[in-house]
Amino acid sequence: MNKILEKITERMESARGKPGFLDVLFGKHKQEALQGAPVVLFGAGGLGEELCSTLRSHGVNPVCFCDNNSSRKGSTYCGVPVISFADLKESFRESLIIVASHKYTKAMTDQLLGSGFEHDRILCRDTDVSTPIVFMYSMIGTQCLLGGYRQQCGTRSVLDSLLEREQDVLNAYGLFADQHSRDLFVSKLALMASDGNFELFTEFIQSYSQPVLEFGFGNYDGTPEDYFYFNNDVITLLPDEVYIDVGAYDGDTVQTFVEACRKNGINYSKIHAFEPDPHCYEALLKNTAGFENVFCHSSGVWSKSETLRFSTSDNGIHDQAGEIDNAGNIEIEVVSLDDFLNGEKATFIKMDPGGNVIPEAIRGAARTISENKPKLAVGAYHALESIFEIPLLVHDIRPDYRLYLRHNTYHLCDTDLFAL
Repeated sequence: MNKILEKITERMESARGKPGFLDVLFGKHKQEALQGAPVVLFGAGGLGEELCSTLRSHGVNPVCFCDNNSSRKGSTYCGVPVISFADLKESFRESLIIVASHKYTKAMTDQLLGSGFEHDRILCRDTDVSTPIVFMYSMIGTQCLLGGYRQQCGTRSVLDSLLEREQDVLNAYGLFADQHSRDLFVSKLALMASDGNFELFTEFIQSYSQPVLEFGFGNYDGTPEDYFYFNNDVITLLPDEVYIDVGAYDGDTVQTFVEACRKNGINYSKIHAFEPDPHCYEALLKNTAGFENVFCHSSGVWSKSETLRFSTSDNGIHDQAGEIDNAGNIEIEVVSLDDFLNGEKATFIKMDPGGNVIPEAIRGAARTISENKPKLAVGAYHALESIFEIPLLVHDIRPDYRLYLRHNTYHLCDTDLFAL
């Protein structure tokens, strides 16, 4: 075992036996919750869904949701009933109630306390220091990635999978240009190998989440995740950028790029935005129509130009853009950036499409990268090996890049590689 794997296993050992998700959420009520005491989620929205899924994965099954929207009464959400607040007061006073709202945490806590519910049995109150990290741990990005990594490894553990690639792990570690990147690399691999240890997750978010470092815990102020592509300590936007957006979704990152250029008092030259998901492409066209020199393309980006199958966002699988998938419900055209650009200069390439396609997209841009040395901002999290394979791939194409890792969300997605 090399020195980096030793660091990873040491981090895992240091967190063993520390309080877990259920310990922090329920405190002294943990056994009560595990033994079937009624648990109610107050808030039948996105966070409630995420908390419900995370609770179930830890052996706790909520009995119902409560929602202040009276029209939700009698419906089901995540397979359990939705009740009104009046029903909660009448029938669930002795339950454990989890406040499930980022925006209305204080208002909902006050509502419960004002209605005579026991302070001790209200969880994720606005005054609980653990509330933000419980919410972050439950976010769908964290749980989906952890589940995806487990599935990718099959019968092996994540640590076993890393041990099989330990030389690649060591080599990638040696490529990073600053200590923050190297420490982030070890911390995230330890977190993934621990199957999402709550202590390691907390340490990772506190130390490496750019939104937390800039805005603090729980300050969900509407700053988009893509803000940190262009507003960070490593990237400097220059006049006349030719920006390539691979996985442009609905144009959100194009808009953030344009705003960052305006903030820095510079003009960009051209933007090419690629989004093959039909519904997202329609939104991309609409949302970028007011910007100059933006060219939208309904093709995907790949290692070569061909036709591939694709699962769309309306196929019941994705909550955002779709992804290239052999079992997809439509066919799409994909292009290599080298073929598409055909010698045209690119100065900044961002890649974060759905699915694990970034390595293929980079291979299809090898000539452009080699000749132009554009700034790169690419997702390094879509597969377990992404965090070390993608830096190695970029280095092979252009060895003089300086490589950095930054983590740009409150949850586990969006660890990005920047190359300069």
